[in-house]
Amino acid sequence: MNGAYSLQAALAKDPDESIFRYRLGAIGGSPECMVGYGQMMCRKGYVTDGWEWIEKGAEKGCEMGMLLAAISYQYGTMSAIDYEKAAYFYRRAIKEFHSFYAFMNYGVMLVEANCCHSALYTMGHAMKQKDNFINLLKDKDATNLLSNIESCEALLQLPYEERPKHIAIEYHAPELDGKFCYKGESPKTVGANGQKPNPWYPEDNRLVPTDVEERNAYQAKIKAREVIMEIDEKYRIFLKYDDGTPISEVKMPALPKALYFVFLNHPEGFPLKHLIDYREELLSWYRRLSNRISLEKSINDLTDPTNNSANEKISRISKAFKDIAQKGCNLIVPFIPMGSKGEVYCVQTKKESIHWM
Repeated sequence: MNGAYSLQAALAKDPDESIFRYRLGAIGGSPECMVGYGQMMCRKGYVTDGWEWIEKGAEKGCEMGMLLAAISYQYGTMSAIDYEKAAYFYRRAIKEFHSFYAFMNYGVMLVEANCCHSALYTMGHAMKQKDNFINLLKDKDATNLLSNIESCEALLQLPYEERPKHIAIEYHAPELDGKFCYKGESPKTVGANGQKPNPWYPEDNRLVPTDVEERNAYQAKIKAREVIMEIDEKYRIFLKYDDGTPISEVKMPALPKALYFVFLNHPEGFPLKHLIDYREELLSWYRRLSNRISLEKSINDLTDPTNNSANEKISRISKAFKDIAQKGCNLIVPFIPMGSKGEVYCVQTKKESIHWM
C-alpha cells in the first residue's frame, strides 16, 4: 500500500494532493514517500522538517534520499557540512544501488581529499554505466560531469603535493539541483550556517594502496623539513621551509626587533643584565627600524638591569613566534630567545638557518 501512495503522489496533479499522499506513505514507513514528502515540504519552505524526512528516507534505503542526503552533507545545502556522513550515504548508494551519481560524487570527494588513484577507480565504475545515462546527461546539458575522469587522470601526472592546486572538477548534476536545491544554490565552500568544515581524510582501508603510500611518503617528507629564516633589505623577518614553502612573516615592534637582531648577531648569547654592553648596537638597530625621533629613553630602559623592559621585549618576541606556531608550524622554538633569570639568553637555531638578504 505504501508503494501505491508513492505512485499516487507522483501522479497527482494537485500539489496538496501529492503532499497528502506522500505524507500517508511516509507515516506508513515508505522510504520513497519519506523522501518525496520531505522534498515537497522543502519546496513549501519547511526546510528543517523536510530535511528530517529526507534523511530518514535515506537511512531506510531510498536511493534518491541517499543521494540528496549525501549532497547536503557534502555542500551544506540543507544541513551542516559533514563529510563523513556524505561519504557514508554515497557509499551506501554505491553498495546498494551501484548508483552512477554516487560513484561520480564520491569520486569528487576523493579527488578533493587528494586520493586521486581511488577517485579514478571509483569514477571508472560510473563510466561503465555512462551509456545508460548519456541521453539524460545531454538533456540536462551535464555531459561535462564525464570530464571528471579526465581531470583526475591529469592530476595524477602531477606530484602529490601539487595536485590540490590544480583541481578542476564538475559537481553534482543539475537534475539533482532541481530536485533538492530549490532556490538555485550552488555548492558552498562553507555550510548553510557559515561554518567552515574540517578537511576529510578517508580511512586507509577504503583507499587504493597507492594513495596510502603517496600520503605516507608526503607526510614523512613534511616531518623531515626544516625551517629557515630570511631577513630582507627592509629588515622584515620571514619564515619558510627549506623546500621553499612560505610559512609567515614574523611581525613585532621596532624595539623588540632591535633586541632580536642583537641576539642573532651574538649566537653565544648573554645575560639580560649585560645588555648595557650592547647599548650602541641596540641603538644602531633601533634607529634603522624606528621612525621615532627620541630613542634614548627606550634604550636606557631596555639596558637598565633594574627595569623590566628587557623581559617585556623577550615576551613580545616570543609571542610573535608563538602566534605563528598556533597556525600549525611547530618547528620555530629554536628561533625564540631562551634562557633563565640571571643566566644567558640566546637564539639556539643553527647559523645556517638564518639568511640575511
